[in-house]
Amino acid sequence: MKQINDVTEISCNIIIGSKLFWSDRGGSGVIPAKISSCDMDGSAISNILTNNMAGVQHIALDILERKIYWADTSAGAVRSS
Repeated sequence: MKQINDVTEISCNIIIGSKLFWSDRGGSGVIPAKISSCDMDGSAISNILTNNMAGVQHIALDILERKIYWADTSAGAVRSS
């Protein structure tokens, strides 16, 4: 079972693949911070990014370039993948 702890942002991609994306700040050192996705019906949950995500907040999708951008509040930076 996938654990969701502290969701900070949700973004939808209905053009390519009909996916829902969200950032999760994790918590208590037990649940890691991450960016995840699922199908629009809530199935097929997948962790997209999990490494060095401690300050993840606010995500944006660039559908044409197939990129995810997020604010890394712990580093004061905007990151992409």
